[in-house]
Formats: sequence, structure tokens, C-alpha cells
Amino acid sequence: MIPIFSMKRSALNINNAIYIFDGNSLTSGMGGTPYPTQLLTTAPFSSNGSVFYNKGVGAQQTSQMISDAVSDIDVNYSNLVHCFVIANEIGNDIYYNGNVRNAVNSFWNYCDARRLVGFKVGVITLQDRSYSNYGVSTVAGDNELQFRTKIILANTYLRDEYLSHADFLIDIGLNAYIGINATDINSEYNCYNTTYFDDKVHCKTAGYAIWANMVRIGILTYTKNIGLI
Repeated sequence: MIPIFSMKRSALNINNAIYIFDGNSLTSGMGGTPYPTQLLTTAPFSSNGSVFYNKGVGAQQTSQMISDAVSDIDVNYSNLVHCFVIANEIGNDIYYNGNVRNAVNSFWNYCDARRLVGFKVGVITLQDRSYSNYGVSTVAGDNELQFRTKIILANTYLRDEYLSHADFLIDIGLNAYIGINATDINSEYNCYNTTYFDDKVHCKTAGYAIWANMVRIGILTYTKNIGLI
């Protein structure tokens, strides 16, 4: 149900804003406390009437996000308050289907449609990730090095193209503890660090805390830049 507010949407602040977090199991929080849950405990979201919806689904691909967006995401839009979608995916799409360009294009289609509804859209780059938390290859047939190389390419596309499809970028892929960088593709794998990762794919609560902090900074930086705070 969409919350009802008595005031018109203010161009001066983000009080009572609606935030919808959509994506795969990294949004739903498999392995630890989800990042949206942790984010809601931080300022200003904990005290300014922010409304959070976590729509992450384990194993979800972008095509599934697109198919249920009208009934599950867009229905929460309100023209009385500022509304945001914070989206992550692509990783599962590459895992199952293998084609990076197609995966990114599908993700952009999702983002474009949310912006047409009226949402401000923030997109999250991919963190480090092994080819699987079981088995010997992705469903598409990639080994670990091939899969991680594709994740890096996907992040390059996201960084280069987001301004045409989204409002701001949250570059988790560059984080020193959970990100993935071309310079360490053959050496240090963050996803093997058990402080932050549960199973080489999903984070522990400590890893999701990094997500929460970076998403917080991304939202507040964007809203400050456009004069909402």
C-alpha cells in the first residue's frame, strides 16, 4: 500500500521519500542483514519519515525484474513525495546467460522504464563474485576467471553509460574490500575474504554494511547536488 501524505511533494527536501530496492539476493540480503535494513537505521533515513521497500529476490535475473515491475515496483510510486529506485542485477544474468552486452542492455531497459514512471534511479555496480558458490562453472559455461572478467566488463559499461539511463551511480565495484578491479583479476579475490563474504557470492552483515554506507553516500550526494538537501 502506498503511504498517504497530506503535503505536496517538496523540491526542498527528501523527507518522507519512498525508496525501493530492487535486485537479486544481494538486495534481499542472503548471508547477512540486508543493506536496506542497515541503511534505514542511519541518518537521515531513520528519522525523516523515509519509507523503504526491499524487493530483492534470490536468483532473480533482470528479465524477471522487468516482468513484475509494473505490479511490484511502479505501484509504489507517488507524486506526493520523492521516489527512488535503487537497482542492482546483471550478475545473475551473466551467470545464467553469459552475454555481458545483452545483460547490461536489459538492465538499462529496466532503468529506463522506471524513470518514465517518475522514479529517480540509482544503479549499483557489481561487487566481486566467484563463478559459483558450488560446482565448477557458471550455467553459461564460464570458469571463474572468465566470469570475473565479464563482471569487470559489465562494470565498465555501467560507468560509461549510466548517465543515459539512470540518475546516479553507486560504484561498489571499486570498493577495496568487496569490489572487483582489473588489476587483481589474477591474484587477490575479495570474494574469498570471509570477513565480508559468506560464500564467495553473497555478503555477510559486514559486507552489506559497506553496501549500506555506499548507497547512503550515493543518495545523499545526488540529492544534495540537485538541491533536495
